[in-house]
Amino acid sequence: MSQKNLKVDANNDQRRLDNFLIYKFPNLPRSKIYSMIRKGEIRINSKRCKAQTKISLGDEIRLPPYLESEKRDNNFKNLPPNIEKLIKNSIIFDDDDFIVINKPEGISVHGGSGQKFSLIDGVRSIYSSNDIDLCHRLDKETSGCIVLSKNKLFLKHFNGLLRTKKITKTYLAIICGKLKKSITVTDKLIARRRNNIKTSLVDDSGKEALSIFNPVKIYKNYTLVEIEIITGKLHQIRAHAESIKHPVLGDFKYGNINLFKEFFRSHPTFKRLALHAQSITFLNIDDQQHLFIADLSDDFQKVIKIFS
Repeated sequence: MSQKNLKVDANNDQRRLDNFLIYKFPNLPRSKIYSMIRKGEIRINSKRCKAQTKISLGDEIRLPPYLESEKRDNNFKNLPPNIEKLIKNSIIFDDDDFIVINKPEGISVHGGSGQKFSLIDGVRSIYSSNDIDLCHRLDKETSGCIVLSKNKLFLKHFNGLLRTKKITKTYLAIICGKLKKSITVTDKLIARRRNNIKTSLVDDSGKEALSIFNPVKIYKNYTLVEIEIITGKLHQIRAHAESIKHPVLGDFKYGNINLFKEFFRSHPTFKRLALHAQSITFLNIDDQQHLFIADLSDDFQKVIKIFS
């Protein structure tokens, strides 16, 4: 059987390989896509590649011969009515190019193993459009501002802003201990599996990561901080918070499990990671600056009041 090839056009220039394939093959399990990439069945210009590799205009994507021709249909996932309502009520902004959502905690931005639905599935269903894509990501446990594109032109524009560090993101978090002054963390991060869970570890061989922690309010055993990230690595804030010995409250991947279990027993209405993407600032395609702010959820606000 002969090999199949896809040629990258201008709309998909500088897009991640995995996102490109997920778009091209919406009915193919993501686990299968990642498996084919790892095995070398999918190559870029005849060379092995990684899921996060950026593809460029004119690149030839080699596909295994058994893969069915790409097709996109309009079979959108049926959302539970309460989830559809939750997502609709979380929309902050919507125009012809992009959508900004105050993502609720507990909803994955994209599908995967064990996920019945995701934010991207929900938004595509609500708008009846498979052209909607994630511009960036938030952890399932993190709430707050996330941007989705409505067309490939804006997606490419946003990716360009990310590459040139022209997007400002701020987060609010409750961290353990007292952080008495601002601190800039520049520890490099590398993705690793720890106890079979994907995490980021501080490692000199890793990639550049920069987070600025500014204390907002100091409590008895915790600190409310505002964090600005200049880069956007996997679990960046959570890994950097651990590296300065101030893990994020409720972070069972990077923090003190026993301490958090005790906290949740004492505060049964709060069972989440205390991390919220508070704002995002960027220029649209017409060079108009936008600032979007996502309100804190009720449970997050109640915990702050308890500490106060």
